[in-house]
Amino acid sequence: MDCHDSPPAIDLVCLDPALHAAMPDRFASLLTAFRAGYARTFCGDEAEADAAWEARILGEPPPQPVMRVVAAVERRATQQRLAGGAAVEYYRASGCALATYLYVEDMGGHRRRGLGRRLVAAARAACEALGPVHAQLAEVEWPQRMPQPPFAPDDVARAHARLRFFARIGARSVDIDYVQPALAPGQQPVAWLRLLLLPGPAPVDDEAVRGPLASFLDEFHAALSVQSGMTVDPATLAGMKHGTATSRPLTMPLASAGAAVREVEPP
Repeated sequence: MDCHDSPPAIDLVCLDPALHAAMPDRFASLLTAFRAGYARTFCGDEAEADAAWEARILGEPPPQPVMRVVAAVERRATQQRLAGGAAVEYYRASGCALATYLYVEDMGGHRRRGLGRRLVAAARAACEALGPVHAQLAEVEWPQRMPQPPFAPDDVARAHARLRFFARIGARSVDIDYVQPALAPGQQPVAWLRLLLLPGPAPVDDEAVRGPLASFLDEFHAALSVQSGMTVDPATLAGMKHGTATSRPLTMPLASAGAAVREVEPP
């Protein structure tokens, strides 16, 4: 892009039942484009199959969450393409939102322009349209926990970069020994992730977060058990809930959570 060109306009489009009913072709094309970007960005035991996404967007009974996808659509004259997106799940019993996947495309000059921050805010707003949001959460790779191999040094560097983004927007680390359950048969639990609390409209109150977070962990594990047909590991779940009840403080700024946000460049 020429230095004198203005950045392309970006529209944030929420993939929800209203869009599905009014513009089914656009809904389908944006969901397909988001799936393609997701497949380029996430893989292995951290990635889930996307076959159930449309059904979750349109609504499935609890304990399955309601899913929303926010697509960042770049407009250039008559052409449109996806510049990034965010997927979020709203857990109705706990009133918690889990931002499961967030990415901004490397090409097109979209990074460092506030698009990631806009996507996080739009994902929360999409959930607030469904009910109260007591906590907006996200999973993130924690560089010190990532095993090498299979991860290469540049994978770890990218994890540091993601943490720097979350630190800039004011995310806080949740001080529990978090383990992502296996997402499907043949996949393994993931112990190198950390749970983050994303900023909301009010200052963080750890005591107000404890109850919704514990309820979310129950609801999240129940949803995955139904989805995968696999039994919840009661010991792992109990350990996380114990940490939720006893950790003081429960959350802390990422900049205070160790060396996870240090500047690291790929080799």
